[in-house]
Amino acid sequence: MHTDLLHLQRYYESGDAGEFKALVQHHAVMVFSTARRVTRDSALAEDVAQETFLELARKGRSITESVGAWLHRVAWRRACDVVRAETTRQLYESAAVALQQGRECTWEELEPVFDEALSELASKERCVIVEHYLEGRTQMEIAGRMGLSQPSVSRLLDHSMEQLRSKLKIKGLFCGVALGSMMTASSSHAVSATLMASLHKIGLSSIGSAAAGVTGGAMLSVLAGLNLKVLAGCAAALAACFVSYDIASKDPWLSGWFTEEKTVEEQKLTGTAQKASATESAATKAQLLAEAKAIWARKPNLTKDEMQRLMSGIIYEKDDEKRFATMRAAGVLLSRAEYDRVVARHADVHLFDERRAFRVKLKLHQDLVTTWFLKSPREAVVWTSLRSGNPVFPAIIAPWVRSHPDEWAALVEAGPDARLGEYAKLWIEDLEDPGSIWAKAEEAGLDPVLIQGNLDLFVMTGSWPEDAVFQLIMRSPNAKERSESLVGMVPRLSNEQLLEAAGSGLFKDAGLVNTLRAMGGDLDADFNVAAAWVTTAATGGGDEAQLAERTEEMVGRFYAQWLQVDARSALQHAKRSRNEILFERFMEQGAKSAMFNEALIVESLSSVKNRDRALAAYYQAKAGGDPEVALQAIMNSTYVEDEVESARQVLNLWVIKSAPDAAAWVAALPASDGREELLAAVTSKWAETEPEAAFSFALQQGAGLDHGWADGLAWGARALPEEKLAAMFAQLRQDPQYNTLVTRLVSVRCPSHPKEAFALLSKYAEPGWQTPLIKDMIRWLERDDSRAKDYALLLPTLELSLVDPQSVVKAARLFVQGVADEGKIHAAFDWTLKLPGAVAQQVRSEAMAGLDLSDAQQRNAAEQWIRSAAISQHERVSLFHQAGQNREKSAEIK
Repeated sequence: MHTDLLHLQRYYESGDAGEFKALVQHHAVMVFSTARRVTRDSALAEDVAQETFLELARKGRSITESVGAWLHRVAWRRACDVVRAETTRQLYESAAVALQQGRECTWEELEPVFDEALSELASKERCVIVEHYLEGRTQMEIAGRMGLSQPSVSRLLDHSMEQLRSKLKIKGLFCGVALGSMMTASSSHAVSATLMASLHKIGLSSIGSAAAGVTGGAMLSVLAGLNLKVLAGCAAALAACFVSYDIASKDPWLSGWFTEEKTVEEQKLTGTAQKASATESAATKAQLLAEAKAIWARKPNLTKDEMQRLMSGIIYEKDDEKRFATMRAAGVLLSRAEYDRVVARHADVHLFDERRAFRVKLKLHQDLVTTWFLKSPREAVVWTSLRSGNPVFPAIIAPWVRSHPDEWAALVEAGPDARLGEYAKLWIEDLEDPGSIWAKAEEAGLDPVLIQGNLDLFVMTGSWPEDAVFQLIMRSPNAKERSESLVGMVPRLSNEQLLEAAGSGLFKDAGLVNTLRAMGGDLDADFNVAAAWVTTAATGGGDEAQLAERTEEMVGRFYAQWLQVDARSALQHAKRSRNEILFERFMEQGAKSAMFNEALIVESLSSVKNRDRALAAYYQAKAGGDPEVALQAIMNSTYVEDEVESARQVLNLWVIKSAPDAAAWVAALPASDGREELLAAVTSKWAETEPEAAFSFALQQGAGLDHGWADGLAWGARALPEEKLAAMFAQLRQDPQYNTLVTRLVSVRCPSHPKEAFALLSKYAEPGWQTPLIKDMIRWLERDDSRAKDYALLLPTLELSLVDPQSVVKAARLFVQGVADEGKIHAAFDWTLKLPGAVAQQVRSEAMAGLDLSDAQQRNAAEQWIRSAAISQHERVSLFHQAGQNREKSAEIK
């Protein structure tokens, strides 16, 4: 569920003023700016803004998509009510003059009718324009909120802007490319502190919430502080609140409005009703307790290991049906309809992108669990506690607990650990005083790890008001966790909060502090110190490496500020980081900056290869993620020197999104060596996920294995049934690289079972397959690949007569030295006795020379093997001599 909708739902369920305040913080500027455009009067605009948020409090339950778009339409309609038709007519006529003159209209001419034209668009078109141009959300943020890909949002924005221009033209207004910037500028009117305070008070009134019936008295005092005109407009809401108010309230003056002095008979009837009410209350409590006991009894009958396996399955499973079944088996009983709605919000989870795959899947997993928590809070509490073995309270449901005290009390009473109630009480109190829970938990003797677990969830999911999370972080007693949590929150923090954190003295790392200052808009920050911290956090080791995933979300904001200060240094840093994701984030900001262009890239980077890669990333960012537009820019560029290398980068990402489209684009290129290289690049990447489709494409285009797509096909086809592999092999037997493909494929198909791999090679490979296999063995041994030793152990069983002896010697020597270094000298050299004679002697000689015999135990083991081994006397003498030289050399080194 989108963050705004979560705030709205919680407000209606619990009457939590903090939830309504979060909505005000998100949208007040846009609402006030909309009203100001229409009324052209700040005082009237403030009145309209108050009326608009009162409308949200009363009728916002109907919103299912964008809260911002809904508020925009209400604000526009209310503003229209306070302006005269004659004024609008005159402004229309003025704007028509501009159209007749063939020039673009000014904002002053456009302003009076802009919101009317916007309201005439279809819902989705209006939504993306409001969120992107009027509220300043990025395309990626909108993509996540709408369940679309970023390129889809980009195309939708372009289409929506064209529709808006058409609506405006009908009204006599001609708008060109400046329309977007004019909209953004028009939505930045400062909102007065007085108006913000009034809007926040609306949330305190709990209008429309489930808790409204018990807050009517408080509501009068809150609304007394609002504008009188607005107050008159909400009389119906007040009446509804009063009627539902408990007449036995401690506010006697209110009950007097509805009651007169009772007769004796009436008093008797009231007493009888009170007794009946008490009886009914006892029955309700008994029912709630029975329900709670049943919920605790329905706990998943799983061990901790089984639960962990199932939860991992939810994260890593690719198939929607299997993921849903796994989730249900783990006890997360979200309905199928809700499950489908959540998955639809995470379209990128189906993309094959190794850099982002885990993060995307983890976000889906968190969204699924969070949605279930909100739908079934009691079951979620039981599930969470039983899963961890501790009385864990998912703080996300604290508003529900506050508004459902009877159900919560029954659940705690039926549960196995009363500490659950204590912990929940602290989180409910924290709603009023964010961050206070740390000190209170310490006083109560509760484990702070449980608080940190909830904080981590808030940071990752955005399921708690940003202001509250910020205070929770700032008051954390653990410096390391405070830093990590703050980094995760950076994308959602205001400039003021970033600067507050930087100046608080709570963060001692100069790199982090300068990064916060830079992102907060302090152009006097030390960007070089900040850049070193960003690079380490994204690519280095230590504690910062754990922040890499979170850091990715914040570096765009950092680069956006640095581009204003020193675009050249920012580019050079992004390139030196050797981190693709950092570089992409930089280019996204560079494409938006007037301080950055192709000429600066060429001037700043000395390497042609680096320049071409940077230009490719820049064109892709300028194209808004549309690969076809980016590729066309590369082909037309006068700055790119190696078009093939630049195009390859864009194609690799295009294949992830839509392999057939990328393949069709390459296939349409004129014949050339460059086209062949790009065909191979597309085929190799495509084959990793759809081997059969990629294979058919390669054959259709006449691309041989020598073009470099064998590895991609080997990996992608490793799990295909043998009959499909046989059909594929039959079409490639004449290719010179056929044996290389087959050996690579069987080695990834049977990584721990070399006998099975050799059997498949004997069955399908052409004579001489041992040569490419031993080349692979050498590479595995040098890299300590997990397959290396299993395959090398069976090296003597292969037919080696057609293999270059020196390749066999090298593979065998690497194996012997590796085993001997583990202290298994006898086993290592015994293995060499199975090799062909001449090869075996050379292997033993080179291996003995390579051992470290400075250690007495190693030296004794080597000399003992030489004395007892079934080798010739001549070789024995030679090995003793070799060992002696080795020993002297090792002693000198020591």
